[in-house]
This record gives sequence, structure tokens and C-alpha cells, in this order.
Amino acid sequence: MTRLEELIKVRDILSKVDYGTLTDIMDSYVPKIPLIVFDFKNKMFDLGQHYAGGSNLLYRARLLDEKTKQPFPLLQDLSYIPDDKKYKIQKYGRVNKPGESMFYASTNIATACLETFSKGENMKIFLEKGSMLLAVGVWKIEQPMTFAQMSSPEKYFERFINEVNTLDLKKVTIEKVRKNNQYLKEQIGNEEEFKILEFFSEEFAKTDTIDHNQYKLSNYFADRAFNRNRKFSFELDIDGIWYPSVPSAYQEANIVIPPKIVEEKLKFLWADIIWVVHFKESGQTQFNPIEQRAKVNENGIIEWTTKRLN
Repeated sequence: MTRLEELIKVRDILSKVDYGTLTDIMDSYVPKIPLIVFDFKNKMFDLGQHYAGGSNLLYRARLLDEKTKQPFPLLQDLSYIPDDKKYKIQKYGRVNKPGESMFYASTNIATACLETFSKGENMKIFLEKGSMLLAVGVWKIEQPMTFAQMSSPEKYFERFINEVNTLDLKKVTIEKVRKNNQYLKEQIGNEEEFKILEFFSEEFAKTDTIDHNQYKLSNYFADRAFNRNRKFSFELDIDGIWYPSVPSAYQEANIVIPPKIVEEKLKFLWADIIWVVHFKESGQTQFNPIEQRAKVNENGIIEWTTKRLN
């Protein structure tokens, strides 16, 4: 049995073993983690955001409460979960364990919004109601960053574009996905190593996860990338993980960054309120700004002019 076949079998036991046991198992199968380093120079227009005047921006969105419809009052409500509220993190996330805070963001504001309701109950509510209200924080990348780059799993791309018809998917095609993966494969220079990277990339691409234990494998990869594994280490310091956004059909990217790096290399700029509207007949989705560029004062309070949305 190949290493990849052994790894695939591990997916069946994620809810049966604790994270420490899983780590020992994975360490034995993957003594060398396949890692593609994306050296982000943070030059002007590196993210192609021509509307940003050359700055490279990241977006993080949260759904507003459907009952109160009040904007979040504090910056910490839009950013990573602070230390005094980590106890609220009781389950595994894509790259966080229970009690661990991480900063998830997207390179596009629409993608950040889509990521909040691209699955489960939130998607059901969105499709039934036809709209959602969100608050979006905007951060500027201020320094060069080093990312571990994931590949773009073909099966998740094909599945998503077959199931959802709410986006203009002309920017990315399956041919472009395959071409990009071929480039990454050449970067690694080894067929088996690329398949193992693809295995982990599939863990980042999942949008249909029901059991939070299914995120243990992406957490394992993160521990290796961030030098948090007691048996292995990299010479290079990784600032974050860069992975394609499935809900945007790989048109945009998501990143995940530890809080320490957020404080060192990002700067909060402002917050927006976005009304996302879905038109069933045409299948189109619109992202309508309700309030833009709300600043944060020295006490971390967002100075919204909108107090409540009806």
C-alpha cells in the first residue's frame, strides 16, 4: 500500500482518535511534508486590486444577527478572536483547534462574503430568504509575507461549478486549474509528493464538512507549516497558508494567519456593511454596499453611521 493510500485511510478514523494520536500517525506517514513556498513581495498591485490604488488588501466578513441587524460595535468582533474569548472556540476549524484563534481572510470582498454562507444552514437561509447582511473588515498588507501555498483540487472545482450557478465563472476554467497544478507539480519535482500535497489541499477545499473532527488533517498540515510539530522543523518561517476559495470557483484566494502575524504585518483600514442579494430566476448574486469606510477609534470602537438595518 502506498503512502497516499495510507493517508486516505486516515480520513476514516478522524472522529475516533484524539489529535495527539493522529499527529503520531501522520508523522510516521509524512516524515517530509510537501511544501510550496509563495514569497509574497507585497509590491504595488500584487493582488490585482486596481481599485485599491496599488495597496494589497484582505477582507474578513461576518454575518449580522438576523434579529437585531445591528452592526458589530468593536474591531475585535471583525478580527481574530481575542485571548479572553478563546474559550468560545470549542471545535476544530479549518486551521484552528479548540481554544485556538486564527485570522481567516480573503483577497476579494465578494469572496469573503461568500465564505460566510457557502455551506450548511447559512446557505439554506440565504437561498430561501434571498439576501444576507454582512459586516466586512478591510486590512492592508504592510510587509512582504511568506505563505505555504496549497494546490487547487480539481474534483472540488468541478463539483462546485456543477452544483452552484451564482457566479461568473469565466475567469477560471478546469484547464486553468490543471495548468496551475502542473506548475506546482513541477515546483515540487516529485509525483508522489505532489499527490500528498493535493491530499492536504483537499482538506482545505472541503465545503461540506459536518463533523468538526474532519478539520484535524488541515490542522496537522498547519502545525507542520508553522513549525509547531515537536518532531520536525523548517528553516523558513511561514507567515500564513494560502489556499484557493472554492465558493469563488478558485477565482480568488483565502489565507489564514496567526494573530501575532496580523499585528506585525497587517493594518486595519475600515469596515463596510454589505447587503448580498441573490436573484433566483437569473442565478445572479449582487454585493451592494450599505455603508463604507467606517473607521475605528482609539478604543477599538467602529464608528458606524448606520446603527440598525431594517
